[in-house]
Amino acid sequence: MEVLEVNEFRQVSDFNKISLKSVGDIHLYQGNQNSVRIVAKENVSNQIEINVINDELQITHKKKFPFEFMSGKPEFHITVIQLTEVTVAGAGKIISENCLKANKIKLNNKGVGGLFIHVEANEISTHQAGVGKIELKGEAEKLEVNLTGTGKVNGFELLAKEVEVNSKGVGKCCINVSEKLNAVLKGIGKVEYKGNPPVFNCNRTGIGTIEKVN
Repeated sequence: MEVLEVNEFRQVSDFNKISLKSVGDIHLYQGNQNSVRIVAKENVSNQIEINVINDELQITHKKKFPFEFMSGKPEFHITVIQLTEVTVAGAGKIISENCLKANKIKLNNKGVGGLFIHVEANEISTHQAGVGKIELKGEAEKLEVNLTGTGKVNGFELLAKEVEVNSKGVGKCCINVSEKLNAVLKGIGKVEYKGNPPVFNCNRTGIGTIEKVN
């Protein structure tokens, strides 16, 4: 028997953080009210739990090994008024479908997957600790990149005035900086940058590399 696909809204309280701790892809929108819509096979939707804890919307599943997810990966369409932090801690992608505007925002990839974010913010902090990547476009006054895993942070399409890079893993970081670049390389990773920042500092204790590209 074919399993039906459902399209359902879940009632949630206010939140400004999102954490994907299950399997699936999140399509993220900034709007005038918070909402969560799930598109998934009915047996998959029945396994999905969504809770708000300390202002964080957490997406989890009921079973330790939810074999129902083999029938199809769920999609989450999430609208948020104001976002301060997004985390992939499971397996999937978080994709912004419009430009997110924020004062400060944290973007974390601790799982298997990636974040694909269009953002305009004063301060952006990224932490790439899993397998996958963080892709950024937009503008920022300050960008902080922390690399401790094997993945990649691609910020060539995000113009930042100041950038701070801390690389302790084997990953790769690509940035676009106009005024100030501070880089600390302790692993074997690679940093590539565009721009001509008049202030440039690099502290390298590992065998990582930093290179200017066109």
